[in-house]
Amino acid sequence: MDDKELVESFKHGSTYEKDKAFNRIVSLYRERLYAVIRGFTNDHDDTDDLLQETFVKAFEHLHKFRGESSLYTWLCRIAINQSISFQRKKKLKNLVSLENLSVPLRSRQQDPEGILQETELKNMIREAVDQLSEKQKIVFNLRFYDELSHAEIAQITGNSIGTIKANFFHAIQKVKQFIENRYAISGK
Repeated sequence: MDDKELVESFKHGSTYEKDKAFNRIVSLYRERLYAVIRGFTNDHDDTDDLLQETFVKAFEHLHKFRGESSLYTWLCRIAINQSISFQRKKKLKNLVSLENLSVPLRSRQQDPEGILQETELKNMIREAVDQLSEKQKIVFNLRFYDELSHAEIAQITGNSIGTIKANFFHAIQKVKQFIENRYAISGK
């Protein structure tokens, strides 16, 4: 079943079909949404709680889903809203932490020095992203780590594609500048 069929089964099926369709939606999107939420919190338990809250909210409102965006985009928007709300309640300054997301860097060197350099670079990227504005962090996270298109990010955030492109461009420039400055200071 594709997403459209799952939603239709949820909306118009028997209780059994509704539960079966929703369980399939959860199994399809659980890992991706976990990664999105994990970008907002360093705590595994908080991430699990937010993921559960995301699916509860989705279950409560799936009958209103109009299909104007993909199901994943709709679920992602719920996950982000839940995460931002959670962070605001805790009054945390940094809304996006990349601590446990893997950086898409692949070291060809397997020697300890190469691995150390790659680890240092990943840490610098995390530090650089922590310096970005809230909007730039969200766009950077969704584009760089989740590999979403500008259009998907625009749907999720409610901003124009031009705004997303500009935020991502400025985020990349700031990350590059941070890394260049750090390398210049450390003499590498």
